[in-house]
Amino acid sequence: MKMDDFQVKITEVHLVSPADPTERCQLPFTTFDLMQKRDSMPYLQRVAFYESTGKDADLLVRHMKEGLAKVLVDFYPFAGRISFSGGGMPELDCNDHGVELSVAEANASLEELDTSQYSPLFKKLILRGNYEETTMTGTAPLFAAQVTKFKCGAVSVAWSFDHLAVDGIAMMHFITSWAEASSGKPISKPPVHDRYFERRNKDLAAKVDDSAPFQYTFVDPTAGVESRIFSFDEDEVEKMKKLVLEGNSDQQENGEHESFTTYEAAAAHFWVELCRARDLPKSQTTRAQIAVNCRPKIVPPLPQEYFGNVVLPGLAVSTIGELTVPGSKAVAARLLKKSIRSFGMEEIRSQIQSYHENYRNKNPMAQGLTDGVDIFFGSSLRHPLYEVDFGWDKPVAVRHGRFLWDGFCFFDPSPRGGRSMDITVHLLPPIMAKFATTIKMLEP
Repeated sequence: MKMDDFQVKITEVHLVSPADPTERCQLPFTTFDLMQKRDSMPYLQRVAFYESTGKDADLLVRHMKEGLAKVLVDFYPFAGRISFSGGGMPELDCNDHGVELSVAEANASLEELDTSQYSPLFKKLILRGNYEETTMTGTAPLFAAQVTKFKCGAVSVAWSFDHLAVDGIAMMHFITSWAEASSGKPISKPPVHDRYFERRNKDLAAKVDDSAPFQYTFVDPTAGVESRIFSFDEDEVEKMKKLVLEGNSDQQENGEHESFTTYEAAAAHFWVELCRARDLPKSQTTRAQIAVNCRPKIVPPLPQEYFGNVVLPGLAVSTIGELTVPGSKAVAARLLKKSIRSFGMEEIRSQIQSYHENYRNKNPMAQGLTDGVDIFFGSSLRHPLYEVDFGWDKPVAVRHGRFLWDGFCFFDPSPRGGRSMDITVHLLPPIMAKFATTIKMLEP
């Protein structure tokens, strides 16, 4: 279906505030939060597609609105706004101003959309979710959602959020809690809002000039970028992992080969194949940045239910020459494994201090990622994306709602279940054409 043929009309727009008054306060953004707010970071978006179940859609939408108000009582910072009342640094003003929920109707049936791949049509399923240009003014909601009804009775539920406020783990926690509340269930895992943990932890505290203005001007980094989803079933995932293990000649003391997680092996496969597709000089340095959840790595650790950002980039560095020879996928996996598993307080402390000294108003997770050399990995493989039930049962597909920058690869669970996965890759078209011809061949 062409963009002009697919029409979506918004019929309702609600500003949903917490069902009960919540604590009015100003909460600080941590360095983990501030690192996410850079000029090329848009509101991040997801779209979940649900087939028709014959249930009353209007009734379910009403339950979703009521559930959203209920869940915001526990997740009250999300109903706030960004404020600069304390000086040059932004703060989270918990003022109950609310989040946005839109209801829309589409002129097509769900089967007319190809949900197996990203489509620019998805932009129309979250029409009011692009607030990156106004978020710092203190007027924009930190979260927006849109429920779109299709002619066949199917629906999509799309959401959009400001990465300054939360990371993907916290966002998934909010979405699953919203689904619980919409079904009349209590929230199974209440959030934790201790945004002062960084200031209390002497091993994390950095020298910060709070009076220096925090500048932000959104610049779209996706010009000319193409997005494509590569799906791997369980057999293909297992073969991908064997490729890495077969190329690993190093053995542990007990004679067994070094082990890798499925994610480490799959990321290594993608890193090597992208290096080959880019056809760069063998002496060229290439870096892989992989998002690391620091909740369990901070001392003392933060609970998994902490509602904010606690993700930093693990960094693996190699050369094109090292990663394009036989056996190189084991080399890449070993580098990625080390960047994740050796990530601890020393690296966390170093990145926090480095941000304030060198990268203010920039995101260290994106340094060099748009130069056609590096690669960035994100993952929701452990997120219950296909368990989110707002009343239409489980989704049949969950996709990203917009492009990200060149070199970004995101690993998602597949609706087929098990260890199958869908990997969304963003590349420039000439590189994508080469990459697509080899990535599924699963050769050394």
